[in-house]
Amino acid sequence: MISTTTNPSTPAGIAAITERELQILRFIALGYTYQQIADELQIGYETVHSHLRRAYKKLGVNSRMGAIIAAYKHHLID
Repeated sequence: MISTTTNPSTPAGIAAITERELQILRFIALGYTYQQIADELQIGYETVHSHLRRAYKKLGVNSRMGAIIAAYKHHLID
């Protein structure tokens, strides 16, 4: 789990981001496609999509770029 600080701009859902969601966000930030991530992690394409949908909701975003920006902003990826 990712812990949050007292930053009032931090969405509450960030604390609930799973390690797998974080791992997939890192791949997204590197420019991987859903299929490349699925192949790399040996999981299904739809599983990648499901993890990202949940991560988007927790980050309060609705796009790939929004997720990358939010993940950097909240120090989830570097």
